[in-house]
Amino acid sequence: MRADGKKTLRNLSLYLVAQGAQMAVPLATVPIFTRLINPEHYGVLDMLQIVMVIGIGMGNWGLLSAYERYFFAYADSEEKQRRLLGSVVGFSVLCFVAVFVALFALRHVLAVSLTGSEEWAWLLVIIMATGILSHLNSFFQTYFRNSEQAGPCIAYDLAGLGLSTGVSLVLVIAYQYGIWGLVVGGLAGRAVVFSLYLSRFRAAALRIDWAILKESLAYGWPLMTKVLSGVINITVDKFLVGTLVSLAALGVYGRAQAIAVAVFMMMTTVQNVYSPKWSRVLFGVDPGAAKALGMLFTDYVAIIIGPPLMLVLFSSEIVGVLLPEPYRPAIPLIIGLVVYYVILAFGKLVGTVGAFLKMTRFNGMLALVSNLVNIGLNIVLIPRYGAAGAVVVTCLVGLTSTALCMVVYGGRYRVQYEKPKLGVLYGGLLACAVLALACYYGALTYWHGLALRIALGAIMTLLWVKVVGVKRLRQIITMLLQPLNGRPTVSADDMEG
Repeated sequence: MRADGKKTLRNLSLYLVAQGAQMAVPLATVPIFTRLINPEHYGVLDMLQIVMVIGIGMGNWGLLSAYERYFFAYADSEEKQRRLLGSVVGFSVLCFVAVFVALFALRHVLAVSLTGSEEWAWLLVIIMATGILSHLNSFFQTYFRNSEQAGPCIAYDLAGLGLSTGVSLVLVIAYQYGIWGLVVGGLAGRAVVFSLYLSRFRAAALRIDWAILKESLAYGWPLMTKVLSGVINITVDKFLVGTLVSLAALGVYGRAQAIAVAVFMMMTTVQNVYSPKWSRVLFGVDPGAAKALGMLFTDYVAIIIGPPLMLVLFSSEIVGVLLPEPYRPAIPLIIGLVVYYVILAFGKLVGTVGAFLKMTRFNGMLALVSNLVNIGLNIVLIPRYGAAGAVVVTCLVGLTSTALCMVVYGGRYRVQYEKPKLGVLYGGLLACAVLALACYYGALTYWHGLALRIALGAIMTLLWVKVVGVKRLRQIITMLLQPLNGRPTVSADDMEG
């Protein structure tokens, strides 16, 4: 086995183990926190986080996307990569200091406007500080991920996770600080990790190279329309559920998102391994790259689709274990969100293609239109259907935007998707979702529904083996073990079958 191949397999294994911990720990604490914190207080947390998300959007200037884009452009110089990191982090710190000062001055006004009480003003300040540190940490995580240094990235992440969870458990259980304890624990973990990153990179972490920063801003600034539209897109549903329905309904909706997002986190973990490979295919010159890219995407979907299938099929049982009775309405919300996240796998690949093509203007216009449609549909559906209306709108707008990107980008770079294989995998996921929803709404008795869900799970497992195939599984492993030498890591001819 070649050294680079061992490194790739080790990175994949480390990312999967770490993501397993990052998914398992929060899920393991959900039964504890939801029994000590009521849905209304969770709703307060979700409402205040809207301000944090908007603040992060206003202060990021598209630099995280620019950093991702230019990291590989500077692949021939490690020094330029470090200067790029220092430039985007240093400028982001300046921007977020300004955002934090403005929020601090308005903390009482915002708390009253969103929750009806000034008592949550300082909670808002803590949430904002946590969000800023988390965003700054993401630059360093991207550096290690794209440098294929999984060890340091994962060590810092797990250290932060352990500290955040430990502090939160002590404050919530022993001192009964409720939602305050949960938020303070999160701040402690992010602050320590950020300090460790600064210590590792020392002065280089915040040193700005103005020429590199100018180039990064030229790429990132046009994305601000998309970023800010996206911020509104992901917060308007929570705001409307909290104001038009109730804070308790928002608390249930937020916990559904927290469980379903575990699927998205798992997808991102696998993407940490596949995204550099997609980029190398795009920046390569192999005439079969478009076909190879489609095959790599099939492999990606084949790896990520198993856990979502099980979560959709057995959401009722999983929620019954994790959440107390007041949170039971989260079940159909989880099913819809999980299906949405898995279909957004296309968006992950499309995003890589869009960065390669530098189509930032189109992205900004599409984000603006999608945002307006999202707001309009939420205003119509949330008062009538509550949080379920928010899930429907999220799915419709997100999937439509992804489809449009695929069509437009396809005019300049057409990925050759393996449509029959993807059709079976995604068709099976939708069938599982329909059956699970039918069981939840009482179309079948519990035991009949459970038997059908188990049978469908077994059928999907057999279909997965047939679609992917033992030969293809071996090829996936072989591809992961190939050296990463700047060329496409797989060819179309090597992955037939």
